[in-house]
Amino acid sequence: IISLARRPKKLDKFSSIISGNIIEEQSSKEDVEDIKRARLIEEILWGHVESLTETHKDIVITSAVLIKVAISLYTTILEDDKDVEKIAHAAMKTIPQLRVRMEKEIYTPPIIH
Repeated sequence: IISLARRPKKLDKFSSIISGNIIEEQSSKEDVEDIKRARLIEEILWGHVESLTETHKDIVITSAVLIKVAISLYTTILEDDKDVEKIAHAAMKTIPQLRVRMEKEIYTPPIIH
């Protein structure tokens, strides 16, 4: 279980990682490392999730489980439900950006050189 002593100090930073609004060139070394770690975790998760999403139903079930896991993890380090809601709201605000990104990834044919 995660120690509450390691509770994040700045929720805005984590909201920025969710939204992708951190600019590496203007970030501290620690922030850049957090961005790199977030990208690595996302890549690892996508690699595994893709193997679980063959059907529409699989996508719905997997998505629901991932949301539940994310909220569960936040509740282990954030004592106030409002803080969890703030991060969830930051994620919801990225839906249009994510839709565009996913449409490009799904519907763009690979380029063969």
